[in-house]
Amino acid sequence: MVVFELIDFKNANWDADALSQCFDSDTIVEILTILHSRRWPNDTTCPPKLHHFLWRSCKGSLATKEVLYNRYCVPSPACDRCGGANKSLFHALCDCPKAKIIWEQHAAYFLIVDVPHDSFPELLLWIHRHTTKEEFTSICVTLWASWFYRNKQVFEGDNGDPVKLAADFIRFFTAWSPPNYGWVKVNFDANVATRANHCLGGVICDDNGKVLVAGVHSIWAVDVYEAAAALYGIELEVRFGYSHVHLEGDSM
Repeated sequence: MVVFELIDFKNANWDADALSQCFDSDTIVEILTILHSRRWPNDTTCPPKLHHFLWRSCKGSLATKEVLYNRYCVPSPACDRCGGANKSLFHALCDCPKAKIIWEQHAAYFLIVDVPHDSFPELLLWIHRHTTKEEFTSICVTLWASWFYRNKQVFEGDNGDPVKLAADFIRFFTAWSPPNYGWVKVNFDANVATRANHCLGGVICDDNGKVLVAGVHSIWAVDVYEAAAALYGIELEVRFGYSHVHLEGDSM
């Protein structure tokens, strides 16, 4: 028997009868946590990169301490930020004291406290069932912001304001919308580093939200960083021949 014989394609779900003939109850529970693409809660209005983050979270491919320890990449499973023994993805995103700083300021904090978290796919589906589209999008973006902040702390020693970072994520990504049919959208931003050189970034997406072009450019200090980032975005669209363009940044 192969996997497709265990799927009920009409209802976009696992075939319970087929599963019961092949597996014991514990194995069936594990299988049911695996998402099909058509069951995926894809009604957020955010760019594909967010969906990619959520998919990797559900597949267990993010480089958490749990994953790294199980692959013999690190000597200890303890949390890098609080030193606690809990090394799961839920701990990294929601339950670590460093992550709680973000969630305590979120309107859905009461949901995060009560959400079942033995399985991240089931966690996400549970949140999806108990929230509106806008609330679900906000929570997903905050999960992404929490992971981004965790990585900034662990790998860069950056202890900036996590609440502001999450608020910026929500403000920017929940406001994102695709361009008109046949047009492309250029999103640009500037990263002001502590040293002399800084980075400009630009992403071009089509009217389906598909990323067409992405680029990063290092520069020395200039007076107006966002204007330089906008210029870089324009240079990208000219270089790749796009003529119907919507230019968008977080400062305009």
